[in-house]
Amino acid sequence: MNYIDLDSEMPEEWKEIFVKVTDLPALKGGENRKALLLDRDGVLNENVTCIVSLDRFNLLPGIGPALKKAQDAGYLLILITNQPDISKGFYSFEDLHKIHKKLRNYLLESGVNLAAIYTCPTHPDSGFDGEIVELKYNSWFRKPGHGLLEQAIKDYCLNRSLSYMIGDNKSDMLAAEAAQVKGILVSEKIHDINVDPFVCSNILEAVDSILLYNK
Repeated sequence: MNYIDLDSEMPEEWKEIFVKVTDLPALKGGENRKALLLDRDGVLNENVTCIVSLDRFNLLPGIGPALKKAQDAGYLLILITNQPDISKGFYSFEDLHKIHKKLRNYLLESGVNLAAIYTCPTHPDSGFDGEIVELKYNSWFRKPGHGLLEQAIKDYCLNRSLSYMIGDNKSDMLAAEAAQVKGILVSEKIHDINVDPFVCSNILEAVDSILLYNK
């Protein structure tokens, strides 16, 4: 694995595990490089409270084929995820890596490669037993901050106008707006967002809509 450290506010011992880029080579495609920036929980897998073990990480139906359609259409697939339970001490970076290995292996069965995984483990609120004090602050890499999106755009030479953030939360849509990429909301339960995302019921519908719009 290769690691990129971004946040000058973070203590040195945490920098190399703040943002993880997979061992796939970074691609340099110029203006026409496009990507789907994917939230994790509630978009790719069931959104359950505190996923601390592999048995609680269950992919949603149809994820592999949906992402394969996007990949075949030339989209890089990049995971952009807040994982604040690390800072709360609920699980470790090692646990996170195991979960993401399960995700990658599942997607590989459908011929899908994640180009990169960007994770923000910070959280501003304190008071949790076993919390990691060094990670208790509000980083701009934590959505709705757009630091992770900006780093992905930089690393993979992404064209903002051709790329999409797909998420199920207000924070995903606000991060997309700040990064000037299109936002697609895969939940119809959120109505108090001050941006105007395109709404789909699931990721397959989102991918089909993207491909139809860009036909």
